[in-house]
This record gives sequence, structure tokens and C-alpha cells, in this order.
Amino acid sequence: MVKQQFLRLDSFTKAERIQMTAHVSEAINQAGGWITDFHQYSNILICINF
Repeated sequence: MVKQQFLRLDSFTKAERIQMTAHVSEAINQAGGWITDFHQYSNILICINF
């Protein structure tokens, strides 16, 4: 049985949401990770599973 472990990172910015989401996605990809899922809860909150 594989035990799942989670990492939670909370952050905030005044930068434009779509641009910042693209930067985060690129950083995850460059680090060798991948995005498995995401949820946009509002214009100011997004949850990215990677």
C-alpha cells in the first residue's frame, strides 16, 4: 500500500491571475513536475494539484 503525502503552498500576489497561473505552471514543468488537476474557485483563488 502506497501512502500519499501532500505539500501545501499558500501564496498571494497582486499580479494578474492568468499571467501568474502560467508562471506557476511553467515553474512546475521546469522542475520536472506535472499538474494533475486544478480548480478555480473564484477570480482570486485557484487550487493546483501537482
